[in-house]
Amino acid sequence: MQEYLMILIFVLSSGLWALGGTKGKFWRRYVLPVALGTIALIGGISFSKIIIFIPLLTLFASLGYGDGKSYWYRTLIGCLYSLSTLPLGLTIWQLVLPVVFISTFALSNYSKTKNEFPWKICELLAGGFLGVIVCALIAKG
Repeated sequence: MQEYLMILIFVLSSGLWALGGTKGKFWRRYVLPVALGTIALIGGISFSKIIIFIPLLTLFASLGYGDGKSYWYRTLIGCLYSLSTLPLGLTIWQLVLPVVFISTFALSNYSKTKNEFPWKICELLAGGFLGVIVCALIAKG
C-alpha cells in the first residue's frame, strides 16, 4: 500500500505544483497541501501533525518568488517549503529541496542553460521533491 501512496504523492505533488505555476495558483496553494495531507494521513502520519502542515504549506506556497525577487529571497522560499514539512517529521530530503529549488531556478535563468531547463521542469522538480519529503516521512512511520 505504501508504494502506491508514494507513487500517488510524487505524481500529484509534481503535477499540482507545475499546474499551479501555469493556470490557477489555487492548485499549488490549496489543493496540493490538502491532497498531501490527506495522503499522509492515509499513510499513517497523525492528524495532529497534518493539521499543522497543511496551513504552513498553504502559507508558504502563497509567497511569490518571481520577477523582482532576489536569489536570497528565493532561497528563503525554498527553505520555507521544507520547513512546512517539519511538523510531519525529519528527513535528509528536507535539506535537498531548497538546493534543488534554487539551483534549477538559477539554471532556468542562466543564458547557457535556460534552454535545457525550462521553468516547467523546475516546477516539476520542486513539487516532486516536496512529494519525496512526504514519501520519506511516511516510510519512516
